Amino acid sequence: MQLSPTIFRKTISSRKLIYALWSLAALVVAITKAAPHRHNNYIIFRSSFYHFSSFQPLYLSYPSEHHDRFLYGPVFPILFAPFALLPDFIGMFLWLCLSVAGCLWAVRMLPTTEKKKITILWIAFLDLYTALCMQQLNVLIGACILLSFIMVEKKREWAAALFIALGTLTKIYGIVGLVFFPFAAKKGRYLAWLFLWFGIIGFLPILLGGGSYVFEQYSSWIDCLVGKNTENFFSLSQNVSLLGIVRKVSGSTEYSDLLLLLPGIVLFALPFIRFRQYRSTTFRMNILASTLLFTVLFSTGSESSTYIIALLGVGIWFAHPARGKVNWLDIALLVGTLLLSSLSPTDLFPAAIRKNVIQPFAMKALFPSFIWIKICIDLLRTNFVSTETNTQRTQTNDSN
Repeated sequence: MQLSPTIFRKTISSRKLIYALWSLAALVVAITKAAPHRHNNYIIFRSSFYHFSSFQPLYLSYPSEHHDRFLYGPVFPILFAPFALLPDFIGMFLWLCLSVAGCLWAVRMLPTTEKKKITILWIAFLDLYTALCMQQLNVLIGACILLSFIMVEKKREWAAALFIALGTLTKIYGIVGLVFFPFAAKKGRYLAWLFLWFGIIGFLPILLGGGSYVFEQYSSWIDCLVGKNTENFFSLSQNVSLLGIVRKVSGSTEYSDLLLLLPGIVLFALPFIRFRQYRSTTFRMNILASTLLFTVLFSTGSESSTYIIALLGVGIWFAHPARGKVNWLDIALLVGTLLLSSLSPTDLFPAAIRKNVIQPFAMKALFPSFIWIKICIDLLRTNFVSTETNTQRTQTNDSN
């Protein structure tokens, strides 16, 4: 019994265990979602390839094929072709494997310690499973945002620009990777690569589908996103965000989301003027966490499966506390997030509370919103450089 805490700590700190769980999630989801009516989103993705191949409109409803509509960029059907051409189960399984592998690789590349990477993976695990159950692109979009940051850190401007272009031209969320531009060492080269990759990837559908057809699809995509924004206001499954909490609790349609969005952008952007703090890895990691959370909390298109992006941000924040160590408030906010956000879509959560409180009022976004506000305050008030220096001195003295 005295050894059990040690065994527990060693178990949860095992990289092999959390990697195995993430990988196993792809297999479990593929098996449990094998029936056609249980992998609707995968069918939407697969159908988009065949619609593109036959020059059909991508953004119309096709009720005889699937529920809901295709909402991603015209580039996506081309990138999805290797999966669409395979039998359903195999294609879906490989799609899920790619999602897991891409996100694992991104977390593995983060400029932090192994222990902190494992912490991030544990915190994001339940929301990874939720996103996989929906066969969503969000896992890979989260990876693209991470990699756009990581490649800036590694001074690989060409790769950072590539992941921004891929993320933006498939699902618009990827554009937030541009906020890491101030951290780029060679800004001119970075901008040149951005123009190049957006041109190459954006032109790819035109090369394969013809100019008039593809330009029409790009236009329809923008119209679809604009129209979907209004549709999402009071949707049970959409607008699971800070915007959604205010909208659904107030029940009002009389105000514009800009009333919340503009102050949110200002609060998000203010830490970037603290140029001296750029030297701190912890400062930059908290900027990354803030970006991942902001992407979800200020989008009316956010849904339960989008929270893999937000929970990656929560994990990065918790693993990199602003003042060098976690306090009671950090733990309380993390526990609240795991209970109300990560567990709420599962059968482990009371169905009555989920149906009558969590979903109608977008309460899944509540604790992540608190965390994001706290991150922004810490980014504005904390001297990260001084804290990091003191921590390094303490570690040096302890080793001596």
